[in-house]
Amino acid sequence: MNKDHMASPAPMPSELDAKSRENSYITRVETLLGEEKTSAALDLLEEGLRLFPVSSTLLVLQGKAFESMRQWEKAEGCYWRSLKEPFSPVPESFLSLAQVRHFSGEPEKALWFLEEGLSLFPENNDLLREAGIQNGLLGQWWLAFGRIRKAFVDQPSKTQNMLAYGALLERLSFPDILPELIPLYEKLVEQDPAVTEHQILYARALERNNQIRKAIKHVRTLLKTNPKNPVLLKEIGRLLLNLNEHTRSIDSLRLSMESAGESAETHYFIAMAYKASGKPLAGIEAIKRALSIEPDNPEYQTLLGLLYIDLGEPDKAFTAFQSLEEAFPFRSLGDLYLRKKSSNKAITAYMTAFEKDPDPRTGLLLLKLLSSRKDWFLFFETLAWMEILFPEKIEKKFLTDKLLSRWQEDQDFPLTPAESLAIRALSLYFAGNREAAFPLLEQAVLADPLSEVLYWMLGLLEEERGNKEAALTWYGRILHSTREPVTLFHTMARVRTRGGDSFATLEQMLESFLAQYPSRPGFYRVLHEWAIRTENRHRAPEILMKAMTVHPNDVSLYELFCHYHPDHSGRDGLPPFSGQKRVSPAV
Repeated sequence: MNKDHMASPAPMPSELDAKSRENSYITRVETLLGEEKTSAALDLLEEGLRLFPVSSTLLVLQGKAFESMRQWEKAEGCYWRSLKEPFSPVPESFLSLAQVRHFSGEPEKALWFLEEGLSLFPENNDLLREAGIQNGLLGQWWLAFGRIRKAFVDQPSKTQNMLAYGALLERLSFPDILPELIPLYEKLVEQDPAVTEHQILYARALERNNQIRKAIKHVRTLLKTNPKNPVLLKEIGRLLLNLNEHTRSIDSLRLSMESAGESAETHYFIAMAYKASGKPLAGIEAIKRALSIEPDNPEYQTLLGLLYIDLGEPDKAFTAFQSLEEAFPFRSLGDLYLRKKSSNKAITAYMTAFEKDPDPRTGLLLLKLLSSRKDWFLFFETLAWMEILFPEKIEKKFLTDKLLSRWQEDQDFPLTPAESLAIRALSLYFAGNREAAFPLLEQAVLADPLSEVLYWMLGLLEEERGNKEAALTWYGRILHSTREPVTLFHTMARVRTRGGDSFATLEQMLESFLAQYPSRPGFYRVLHEWAIRTENRHRAPEILMKAMTVHPNDVSLYELFCHYHPDHSGRDGLPPFSGQKRVSPAV
């Protein structure tokens, strides 16, 4: 018989006895560490390592004991020694070193240790799961999903696997996989019903799957046996808020703080409940308490401004919103100013929103208000932005000859010569006289570069003429300072692709944009779009992989990836996304 196919010799009785005694030490040490009896654990480890001087597992446990005493260097030294002779590496060696790197904020190094461990122990469930978790933290969702799910499928009853898979499903929040949360967390609760955090996870799984009344019933049942549990009281308060039972929500949230002390988040929920019940004054008092605890929280600052809007105090709301990056609070502010007949302030608020995050509704409102105010330069500038961003949304009433020519006789704002040139040029453009518009736009930007939108329009006109290089020159003039860098990248990529430039040229152009602006997911979405539209489709998966690692918190990139590249998504054996709209590759 070939020796290669012979069974390994059975261990001798003495070897079995030694292994059994070593395992006994391991079990007792783990128990002591779990009970936080570190000194006793170290004494037992010293004894065990005298008897079993090359036990890697005992050495790793010694490192764990040092960790619990915050002796980090000693702990890491134990983990490293367990990898070297005369010791033999065990999965725990790699898991422990990865954990050290994870908590020191080095996920790449943590993943490296786990990958090394998997190369030696490819079937180890803990290594597989933890590697998947680090993949997710690094935005490598295509690896994270496959690894975490496989670890769960292989050992579905292991608590760590259930928690990791559940966290993955929650983080991605794809409609076709959210229903899995309910049986997953239900099993977790059945295994260890005493863990309140697991009970909360189950209640939230019900809520996320539109079973909020069942979630409330579940938490109320728990409260019958533990009526002063602050975690449960806070959760029932939050759930009642989402069910629009505002008074009962506030009562539960206050009881929660009586048991556990005040917290910014609980004050925030109370403020939301007051807002929803039409009591903005009480809401303002609550959210100010939250801000006194977390003064830099933008979510709390937004709610404060929205409460001032409900109270009918737009100027105070504007002050609350000033440091915010989001556009929607300013849209709400504009709506309030409009209701109060303060059209000038409404324009300012809407203009701020439109600059932060353009949308057709706000653009059309601005056109209406600006034409009524007879602020013709801003009117035509906004109309030009609509032409660039949402050409199909422009209403015909803004393109009539009567409106486009009104600026000549009906002005409330004095115009500079450059502004007059720009307005005349844009009025001709939107009236359909493109050829006459072009030289006037050129003169306007030479006289005074009033607005970047004029360069956009010159670029569009050169595109219409088929002058690729001239169009790129105009667009290039604003590459360093545009307020819409992703749209500009898309536009210039379109010109280059239609002009026959290679895909490598688009990649080089992306580098130019990344040198000028902070990275944005939209840049990679644009490059991916042109890859799948051209003969470079084979490059598309790696573009989105790069995007996900650069922007690990944008899970919509993974959804796009799954849609276009299911074979690379890590969802092997799962059906494609169901019941979802087609994911657009556009900006």
